[in-house]
Amino acid sequence: HEMNRMAADEYTKADGALNRVYKKLMTHLEKPRAAKLKETQLAWIKFRDLQADFAAAEMEGGSAEPLLRFGALTSMTEERTKQLQNALDIAAPEEASS
Repeated sequence: HEMNRMAADEYTKADGALNRVYKKLMTHLEKPRAAKLKETQLAWIKFRDLQADFAAAEMEGGSAEPLLRFGALTSMTEERTKQLQNALDIAAPEEASS
């Protein structure tokens, strides 16, 4: 149970970082591009959640199921954060990695 809690905490941190970068990026985009990012992000969230469910299904019903789900959520969220940070670095170089 402790490992599952720690994995959940790691995901929560990763999700917070993603949301901070996303919000910053949105403030630097023109409305049409911001709308496209929002649409893309909603689709990505759905994909991320389905992919995490797929990963967790390997241990469906087992005590490690949440660990696999949170691990997948965390790694995909960290990767997406890097993608959005790269876009922010281009859109607002003055805010790079701040």
